[in-house]
Amino acid sequence: MEAFALRVAERRPFCLAPVAPAPLRQLVDDVREIMGSVHYGGARALYLESRALGWLALATSALPPPAADHTVPAREVDRMHEARDLLRSRLANPPTLAEVATAVGTNDFALKRNFKVVFGQPVYAYLLTIRLAHACHLLRDTRQSIKEV
Repeated sequence: MEAFALRVAERRPFCLAPVAPAPLRQLVDDVREIMGSVHYGGARALYLESRALGWLALATSALPPPAADHTVPAREVDRMHEARDLLRSRLANPPTLAEVATAVGTNDFALKRNFKVVFGQPVYAYLLTIRLAHACHLLRDTRQSIKEV
């Protein structure tokens, strides 16, 4: 968690773009205060984690609610979660839309429409986002070269 605090304090970029850049100055000030304080001791990492979760909750609560006219039946929501799990399990060799649709028991059109309603982004954008996040994780936390990743 201290690596997170240092990245925020030094204003170094993360792999994914920040959700809301406006409150970044306040976040930096908060992290500097926490890192410079002698009052947290061994609980500093735990406190930073709790603050990070609070910031994440604020950032996600600012997202617009899903459109009310696009309600998805519970069974379709379950199918979209199955589709997401399938995509996550095959990051190195992602399935086609047709393969995903067949695997979860729907068609391409319904998959694209319902996936966007449930997860807020198209299937391809979601896949790209998780693949990039995974690549960032590998580059940060392993000794693999860029070529290997």
